[in-house]
Amino acid sequence: MKKYLLTFVISSVLISCSENKGNSGTQYIPDDEIHEWIKEFVIQFNEDTPRNIDENTVLVTHRWSIQNKRRIIYVSRLPNVDKNQFTEEGIQEFKELTRESNKNFYCTQPVTKSLRDFNIDVEYNYSDSKNIFLFSNVIYPSDCTQS
Repeated sequence: MKKYLLTFVISSVLISCSENKGNSGTQYIPDDEIHEWIKEFVIQFNEDTPRNIDENTVLVTHRWSIQNKRRIIYVSRLPNVDKNQFTEEGIQEFKELTRESNKNFYCTQPVTKSLRDFNIDVEYNYSDSKNIFLFSNVIYPSDCTQS
């Protein structure tokens, strides 16, 4: 509940701090302000990590992107997966399946509405049980308007 409240409060502050509207009618906030908000968001959310999402996924941490000021990165470990047991095709198939799930979550959950409204991308990074990188999925707000 604390996280939902934090998201609501931060969203409200972002809206009230801006006077310019973007093309979509939402408030326009400069990238540097968004980036600072993301840093605060990440620091707050990392207080509860690592956290088991389900029996197959551990959310290890959140990060902010250095290259893209409007991106939050979720770093997850798949404790039941060993990269050496997969072919490249198998990893690609797994990536596509998780991308669909990532997209559905980002595009439909009320808790991510602020991210969509302020044009913030979400990157999901996955590693295996030994923390060996598997793949990453980036979901953009524009993905939510595609069928």
